[in-house]
Amino acid sequence: AIRCALALAQPEFVWMVNTDTVVAEDALSRLIQAADERPYIGLWGSSLCYYDDPGVLQALGGGRYYPLLGRAKLHAKGRQAKGAAKSRRDLAEQSINYIMGASLFIRTEALQAVGGFDESFFLYAEEVDLATRARAKGYPLGVAPKSLVYHKVSRSTGGKHSALYSFHMARSAVIYLTKHWSLLAACASVPLLITLAILQSK
Repeated sequence: AIRCALALAQPEFVWMVNTDTVVAEDALSRLIQAADERPYIGLWGSSLCYYDDPGVLQALGGGRYYPLLGRAKLHAKGRQAKGAAKSRRDLAEQSINYIMGASLFIRTEALQAVGGFDESFFLYAEEVDLATRARAKGYPLGVAPKSLVYHKVSRSTGGKHSALYSFHMARSAVIYLTKHWSLLAACASVPLLITLAILQSK
């Protein structure tokens, strides 16, 4: 869909949001403002809040992905959303290595430079792979704390205890490791990924 849209038009930015999100009225304008202020940043993330608990952050921008575990630590998870606008943006940007796909704002130039998303991921870690390739091309990650997006969290896959969630988390980790580390690392991670999936499903 993104490739088709870019074939018809050449916008300066592309904003991708999950279907299980609700965005604040000024969420997009806050992203554009942040991007205009720092034109060297390639990808931007919003303050993601829980839809069912809008006063609490799910993540500020994104998180740090640990491919051997197939899991990520979300930055500022559980903190009060009302303080997001005053959060240290620099600390968030130093702490994350990817932007959460629930709200991912990217310069078209950066998206085209990396060749878009790798469709082999299907679910999960596709935004991690995109950010890894973008950073390798010299496009830093940024956070726009005043851009608020409310996320219903994994409802499309049945939640974190569903078999579908566990399977695709493990599958995506193996694809990521094979692509960015080595086949040996991917194979070595499989027993741990299976164990984590079993434990999480209980």
